[in-house]
Amino acid sequence: MGHSLPLELPALSGTSDAVNGEATPPGLRVVRRSLLLVALPMVFVTFGLPLRAQDLGAGGFEIGVLFSLFTVALLILRPAVGWGVDRFGRRRFFLASLACYALTNALYALAEGLWPLYVARFVHGVALAGMLISTDTITADLTDPETRTAAMGSTMASQGRGGMIGAFFAFTLVGVIPLHAWQLSFATFALVAVVACGYAAVRLPETYLPKPDNGAVREFTMPPLLNRLTVVVVIAALGTSFVQPLYLVYLQSRFDLEMRVLAGAFLPLGLVYAILPGYLGRLAQRLGRARSMTLGWVGTGVLYFSIPHLPTLILIIALFTLSAIGSIIADVSRNALVGDTAGTEGTGRAFGRIEFASGLGAAIGPLAGGLVYDLLGKELVFMVTGGFVLCAAALVPLYLRIPRDDCKLIQ
Repeated sequence: MGHSLPLELPALSGTSDAVNGEATPPGLRVVRRSLLLVALPMVFVTFGLPLRAQDLGAGGFEIGVLFSLFTVALLILRPAVGWGVDRFGRRRFFLASLACYALTNALYALAEGLWPLYVARFVHGVALAGMLISTDTITADLTDPETRTAAMGSTMASQGRGGMIGAFFAFTLVGVIPLHAWQLSFATFALVAVVACGYAAVRLPETYLPKPDNGAVREFTMPPLLNRLTVVVVIAALGTSFVQPLYLVYLQSRFDLEMRVLAGAFLPLGLVYAILPGYLGRLAQRLGRARSMTLGWVGTGVLYFSIPHLPTLILIIALFTLSAIGSIIADVSRNALVGDTAGTEGTGRAFGRIEFASGLGAAIGPLAGGLVYDLLGKELVFMVTGGFVLCAAALVPLYLRIPRDDCKLIQ
């Protein structure tokens, strides 16, 4: 995702040159530019994968398996990656993740059946496991509590903008050469991921130099606050993953939509992730960690409850898009809280455990959601999602009990 290319992309990187009025560290700019390039297939694969699986004969349960394979890979690897970035540094894991994304895209391009698609999806999970934790730890290394939430949001926006650029390219191919659009799109994404990997290999410095004792990583005890956070994260992830792989399938079956209309239905969601995370991160910074997570999940849960009762496609798209805003606010606040609380030498392991908790919920959710969709009714999936997310919101003040919510937590 070679470098000798200058790749000056300030307008596309998803960031400005400042976060809350402060200059963005050079290492963080490199990370965001690399993320923009490697995230090109993000929107297209989310949109196209359930439909492609359906074309290959998959039902709701098989689509759930496809998404659960992805999260199982995340579940297995996240704790190990967290340990590794604390033991060996962040940079090598970030670079390995970029290389793994290149392999993932190549496998998607070559997949001609459901089983090869399963393999590609599992490798995709391996790539994301390294990417999430290395990116979050680098961001935490290079920011302080007063700017961390906004920085997390701007980094998320880099991926969103890359996803929208990639979607424009891929959907253009769908319109021009529909029979070969999937293969050509992912072949192109694989080449771009190689460029991103080379660029980061040349430009990205190491942001943390571990000092192991006698060749071993130093002991890390998870703070009690983060142990409680893992419970909340499992519940929230279980809820949101219930419906994610089935949203477009639901729209297609309820309204009998053509491919181009479904693409348009996904566009507002992509724009939210491309444009708003930086702004929402700054808003969450002002609200504080606990209030942001509570309000974000309450809004998301209520909107999910409402979706099955809406009569028109436009209203469903609008509410599903608004639900993403609440999720973004909650997610960037959660990540900032981890960075605040873990301490420098344990940041990777703390992110690894929190992401493990998220992966646990996300591994169960698609399977359970697929079964509910097939056996109990399409609308019930949204109701269950809303219930889990509202439960997570309630646990923030009742169970999480953040001692100081002024972005300067005392460890």
